[in-house]
Amino acid sequence: MEQLKFEFLFSNVLCNVHPNLISGKYLWIWKPNEVAPHVGISISGSYCSLKVSGKELHVEAPKLFQLAIKKSSPLLLVELLIDCKLEEVTQIYDSFDKSSNLISSCLQPVAKLLNAPSRKLTELLFQLEKRKCIGKTYTLNVAASEAGIIQYELKDIEKKLISLQHAKRR
Repeated sequence: MEQLKFEFLFSNVLCNVHPNLISGKYLWIWKPNEVAPHVGISISGSYCSLKVSGKELHVEAPKLFQLAIKKSSPLLLVELLIDCKLEEVTQIYDSFDKSSNLISSCLQPVAKLLNAPSRKLTELLFQLEKRKCIGKTYTLNVAASEAGIIQYELKDIEKKLISLQHAKRR
């Protein structure tokens, strides 16, 4: 098996421990060991993300977590040590339509909310780490030694978005 090359590795990793999704603030990283993983955010039990098919707004985070368990989806939940209200999340997501390019990828509403302009997830994570905004990282179907983000380039994000757009049209 090929050794993964991580651009960012999380510390303070907890495996198979369920976070408090009702009161916490979390960055959700879906399929973290794939090129350009999908991200969303939850605050006070409400999950939001931007997808090629449109927005997911105010999905019940505990139900989504249970679905991830049922489907054995690889997932990292990064506790965010930030001051933010659900209304701010809604307002920012309302300014986006769908994920279609680097300017409107799934990362952009999250980066805007966290006041951390980024084109890649690792850029965002390094900013949050520097500002001490990352708490515990919870893993689901991801080994602690693989709780990180692999190296990829901006062109890889564009390729993935194009691929997802083509798959959506079928």
